[in-house]
Amino acid sequence: MKPAALAELSTRAERYPDDTLFVIGNEIGHPPQNDRRTPEQYARDFAACRDALSAVNRTFRFSVGALILSDAPPGTDYVGATDGYDYLNRVLGAWQRDYGDLLPADFFAATSHVLEGDGTSVEVLGRQIVRFRRFLYDRGLSDRGVIITEYGVAIGDSDSEARESFLVDATHLLSTARDSTIGCPADGELLVQRFAWFNADSVGTFEKLSLLGLGAFFVNLSQTALFTRAGELTALGAAYARVAADSRTHQD
Repeated sequence: MKPAALAELSTRAERYPDDTLFVIGNEIGHPPQNDRRTPEQYARDFAACRDALSAVNRTFRFSVGALILSDAPPGTDYVGATDGYDYLNRVLGAWQRDYGDLLPADFFAATSHVLEGDGTSVEVLGRQIVRFRRFLYDRGLSDRGVIITEYGVAIGDSDSEARESFLVDATHLLSTARDSTIGCPADGELLVQRFAWFNADSVGTFEKLSLLGLGAFFVNLSQTALFTRAGELTALGAAYARVAADSRTHQD
């Protein structure tokens, strides 16, 4: 990590309380996200970041950076691997070779967009989540948490009713899906521990280009935003508030 970032952590500790969770990377090894690290490079970077942050506060927790769960293009574009699963498998292998044990992440993160069709198939989303959990289970990592850092309908051509229906059904699935074999045993066998809709609000054209590069031509942030640029709830935002409150009620 850069010295300035560590200085920020040390001098403003109130912003980073005990058990703060750090996700190390986003869509790791995926060139469209300007990450061209090989799996071996990422494993070394994870070790370096974890060691540096743990030296500041030993209660900090860590997640492997998100992989793309979709096996539809461009989700298969990875450095030194055929897809996200192959990439993560190689990261785990590199760690075991270098350090002799399982990678010590508390969580594993993923983005779970439906890149097929109009992007609103809850069935496809569910298959992605189960496959990811099965992958972790098969490698002795079922006790780790799963974070879905992005799910939404920024990609695909759907109408407003289909997008709202997807938001409601997908959020319910992510907050309630359980499996007695592959679910997280410390969290009531839930498949997913944390999740976030993509995205909160829309952005202007130039900001969108700076954030997404060429991906800005394929991603429609306005159709999936929870807030307008003026900070008001969209119809999706109101639906998200309702389903989130309903999910908390069911979990309690």
